[in-house]
Amino acid sequence: MGLDILVGSKAIAGHEFEFRKLFGVLFDRPLPDSEECRSGLFNSLRKVLGLGGPSREQAVKRFQEISTPPYAAIGAPVVGVDQLANEWLAVTFAKNELATEARTIEEAIAEMKGYFSLEAMEDCDGFPVYTHAYMGEGIDRTSFRGKFLEFCTLADPTLYEQAFFAMLPEELSAWASKLRQEADQLADKHGVHHVLGDKKFQSDDESSPEAQVHILDQCARWAKFWSDRGHGTEPYY
Repeated sequence: MGLDILVGSKAIAGHEFEFRKLFGVLFDRPLPDSEECRSGLFNSLRKVLGLGGPSREQAVKRFQEISTPPYAAIGAPVVGVDQLANEWLAVTFAKNELATEARTIEEAIAEMKGYFSLEAMEDCDGFPVYTHAYMGEGIDRTSFRGKFLEFCTLADPTLYEQAFFAMLPEELSAWASKLRQEADQLADKHGVHHVLGDKKFQSDDESSPEAQVHILDQCARWAKFWSDRGHGTEPYY
């Protein structure tokens, strides 16, 4: 089974509580039994969540209304608005690498106006080396190809299992810290510290110590980058 770990949306300020309740239902996570959840606010949310009220589609719609997707939160330039995005589109169009019937760059810009161009942004830990970006619907440059974790011998195998479940920001942060420990310990064991933080490292054997450390290191950096910015994850498989 393939696994792509997608970066989830973050709650809009002031809607954190509602975001978490919707997250709990949409991703089949248990809702806590607390005074807060038994409050009038939670009871009103039951209708939004589809618990005896509107449909799941309405819950999804509300979830989207009170959250910001990662491409917007990170400030990706927008085609037809930002020069950086237009320049990226012009280069891509000139190389005939754009799936469009547009005959001119002006037509291409008009056709793609409003598109958040992650591709135009400089590299960072939020854009992983191990990715299947743009190889499937909804899989963009921010996604991590979780399948690579299968090559890693983990002291805590539950870390891989956790990747198959949606995570809130604090859960992703804790996961990143554990991956960081795994990467550092494995690097110490095999003396391969040179691959840490090196995004240009490549290996023909994903199961080699160097490759395992690199995969874990890159995943830990990616998870920390996004959790630090208030994002969690959504699995896609």
